[in-house]
Amino acid sequence: MPADKITTEGDTIAIVVLYDPRDGKIAHIHGSAVDAGSTLPDHATIEKEARDYLARYADKGRPRTRKLSVLHVDPKSFKPRASYKVDPKKRVLVEAKRSR
Repeated sequence: MPADKITTEGDTIAIVVLYDPRDGKIAHIHGSAVDAGSTLPDHATIEKEARDYLARYADKGRPRTRKLSVLHVDPKSFKPRASYKVDPKKRVLVEAKRSR
């Protein structure tokens, strides 16, 4: 199983991040999950789902989805309550310090 697709409690999960390639600011983190025994959609389909969701529900001030870059993230390393940004040069997810 690829590193960006894991099985947790019977479900298979994939995470994709849409971000601004200029500064690494994340516009949307999208998760896709299927029941045990089912197959996740391919990367292109998950990316399209993420862009469609963002285009439909995001604030109008955010960058257009076609200008955003995509990063597939290993769900094992993803902490749901953490704050993140993307290092656009290295194309890796970086845990950001929360401002108080």
